[in-house]
Amino acid sequence: MRSYASGGAGGDGRGVGYSGGDGGNATAKAQVVAAASYGTIQIHTDARGGRGGQSPEGSRGRSGQAEATATGSAGSGSVAATAKIYLDYYDYQSVQAHATAPIASTSTAVARASEGSPLSDLTETLGFQAAAFTTALPESAGLSPWLAANPKVQAAFNGDSTVLGYNVLGATASGSLANIYSASTSYFLDTSSVSTPQNLLVGFLDASFTGSDFIQLTFSVYDNILGKSLYEQTFTDAALALAFFDDRVLDLGSWDAILNDDKFLNLAFGFSLEALNDTAFACNFIYGNGTATVVPLPGGILIFGSGLALLLTWRKKFL
Repeated sequence: MRSYASGGAGGDGRGVGYSGGDGGNATAKAQVVAAASYGTIQIHTDARGGRGGQSPEGSRGRSGQAEATATGSAGSGSVAATAKIYLDYYDYQSVQAHATAPIASTSTAVARASEGSPLSDLTETLGFQAAAFTTALPESAGLSPWLAANPKVQAAFNGDSTVLGYNVLGATASGSLANIYSASTSYFLDTSSVSTPQNLLVGFLDASFTGSDFIQLTFSVYDNILGKSLYEQTFTDAALALAFFDDRVLDLGSWDAILNDDKFLNLAFGFSLEALNDTAFACNFIYGNGTATVVPLPGGILIFGSGLALLLTWRKKFL
């Protein structure tokens, strides 16, 4: 079963000082309940927020929010949710969230993509077997409380830094059998307006964990333009994972070395949890152009591999 929703485009501004209108929100939902004897079911929801209107003299309208939810109750199968927004007139630059989970009795996957706000909280992932929330170009006011509580991340994203996105990834295991639950966000953006290139940073803010049947968690960063994995780490201890995602800055290298000549950044952040019996884990983080830092990384990090990803651009100053 598949459900699709698309928000309308914002109107274009006309004349000096007139701004484009905001795009329309889109919400896609699907729920299927079947007897265990029915067999395998597949449910996928897809929401696309409307693009913001353009204006030659004023500012661009904000993209509409996209949210997708898929719920399935059956003997087996999967649920998947995809939310996507566009950040330019030609629907070229984009931001996407995707969540997928196997069906174990009842499973729900939820994905949300927005621009500027809101900044989702870790608690919003609870009860969902897979959850992915992303906000492109997050507003400074929304980021301030998170940065104040995470001084290492705040120091790295200061001055001429550019925060391109805020993300929340999480999962809650369902059933008494071990399964893998996945969430990801991806960006395709033109970063040519970043005036003071520094380093590509990921700033981990906080994490949450409940339960006692944690098997392993994997976090990854892929660069589709370079065609390789920039970072991948697997944790088999929940306490170590909690410590890692708490006020830590991951330095992925020089901004200019990672970007191509066109200044496009094409990234995907991946999260997968293997667990059972309602065990849950979630983390939130920002990424963008920031001050180079030296942070010891845990053993077992892979700095090479094949890549998968999506894209990103725009410039936002704060602080």
